[in-house]
Amino acid sequence: MSDRLYDALAPLVDDNLRQHLKQKGFDGDFVFPSMKGPGPATDIRKAIQGAAKRAGVTKRETPHMLRHSFAAHLVAKKNDFSTIQELCGHNDVRTTTIYTHFALSQKEKSIKTL
Repeated sequence: MSDRLYDALAPLVDDNLRQHLKQKGFDGDFVFPSMKGPGPATDIRKAIQGAAKRAGVTKRETPHMLRHSFAAHLVAKKNDFSTIQELCGHNDVRTTTIYTHFALSQKEKSIKTL
């Protein structure tokens, strides 16, 4: 994640939750830490739905849509497929190539402007 994005999101993470997770052995620098079971937990779905609502987005938004958008924009910016593969956690680069349709649709739009 970029430093700019991290700086924007870091204040949103509850410090009490982070401390609770560390006590339970979950140590990491995740933006949206979560833990199943009793006790405090955050849910990326709730964060996305809340942000969408505040932005006036009325269609359904999911973590998968956010992930898909992230990868598609990386492709559109001509990032290396192996890097995108690693960032998305894909075992096979062929899985990553599904995001090329976004780049292709952008090229089609460009051609249609002629």
